[in-house]
Amino acid sequence: MHFAGLLKVAGNSASNADAVPQDLQKAMCAGLVPDPTNQKHIAMQDIDAFARFVMEEMKQSDSISKFASVLSSKHLPYRPPGERLLWLLTAAARLLAASPSISIDEIVTALIGDEIVAEDCRSGQRKAEAVCCIFCVLGWLIFLYRPDAANSNTDHLSIQTQDCPCFNGESQSIEESSRPFFEVVKVFNALGNLKTSDDSSSQRDLQLETHPRLLHPSLFNASILTRFGDLEIVWVDSIGSHLDLDIGAKKLYLFRFSCFLRTQSFAGSLLPS
Repeated sequence: MHFAGLLKVAGNSASNADAVPQDLQKAMCAGLVPDPTNQKHIAMQDIDAFARFVMEEMKQSDSISKFASVLSSKHLPYRPPGERLLWLLTAAARLLAASPSISIDEIVTALIGDEIVAEDCRSGQRKAEAVCCIFCVLGWLIFLYRPDAANSNTDHLSIQTQDCPCFNGESQSIEESSRPFFEVVKVFNALGNLKTSDDSSSQRDLQLETHPRLLHPSLFNASILTRFGDLEIVWVDSIGSHLDLDIGAKKLYLFRFSCFLRTQSFAGSLLPS
């Protein structure tokens, strides 16, 4: 499914009047797509759809005003709060792409230095609020987990586990924000069996008998698996559960936004290699 399908999935009936400004679209494309010149299938309408999907997530969790409160008064004060948060997302994407070992604390500090996050978010309760904001933004950005943005508890980093089988736990202490971000993600097991590089030469990974949870996506589609594999397809929002196979229950979990997976299979990806 392409990003344009995100709106239908989210139930968003946004009109053209809600379209994201072109300067923000271009910035998001540069920040989210590793090599736009080699991925011409990623149209601006897809980026626009992704942006509005994130906006819808923030609206549904009633978190726009909460997250906007951590923004610096110098950060695009003339723009609507939702747009300002999308610029924050774009800045966070660039920091993560530049340094995969970066921590949430370091992202917050960098954004304070760039006058995107408020200066008073360096410590205490305000820092906790900023950390929770960035944790949620990163979740929407990379689809490894769906953040529990409606949770008002700033002592923990919380996720929604939905029906994804890969997750271990629903929250971690806010103190974990000092660790590299992807180490925090690994504690949740949100990465699952995720592989972002093409390893088609490894035939053993394609053998269901020896590696029941690692299937090569180019060899299967939902229709074939349903008709001939007698499998129930479960569509999930988290990449870490993509291609998980529950043999006992005959369920195959597929990430519903396959276009995003393709964009993140190149050098410079936001996802860990």
